Amino acid sequence: PLEVYTAFYYTVLHNRDSGSAQVPVTVPDTITSWETEAFCLSSKGLGLAPPAQLTVFQPFFLELSLPYSIIRGEIFELKATVFNYLSKCIM
Repeated sequence: PLEVYTAFYYTVLHNRDSGSAQVPVTVPDTITSWETEAFCLSSKGLGLAPPAQLTVFQPFFLELSLPYSIIRGEIFELKATVFNYLSKCIM
């Protein structure tokens, strides 16, 4: 099935000079694409930016697979998958 993630970032910027701004955010997930939308309000009215695509990619990450439930004192198997998209070894 297709997994759809949503995140909502709301930031108020007061930019009176250049009309542009940079907004650094940390996006969730390791490899995915996001669609962003923005609007602005001014004394001249409402402005709408066209949707923009943002693709994020983390070249090295770890994914842990935990069992559904664990009882205290129980021995369980912890599966770890390492994803390495780097061009060389990091050791």
